Amino acid sequence: MNPLRDFPRFLLNDVPEVQPKYAYRSLLVIVPVAAVSIGFFVWSLTALPVWIALTVGIVAIVLGFFVILCSVDRIVPRKLPINKDL
Repeated sequence: MNPLRDFPRFLLNDVPEVQPKYAYRSLLVIVPVAAVSIGFFVWSLTALPVWIALTVGIVAIVLGFFVILCSVDRIVPRKLPINKDL
């Protein structure tokens, strides 16, 4: 199979759709963790010297990103339910 020949169909049809309940549960994790990590970055910019604040802020954002990845990985099941219509 040539993947470039079927590119648009491959891109649109072969990805299973995530049910809305998983998306809502994921948003309950993503929004607060992202807000805390960005808030910590802004706080460090105002309270610490710039070179320390950038280092601490970047570490906070990267740590928040990994917390989001691990949390969403636990929320979304390994095998998504597949519709029988396909």
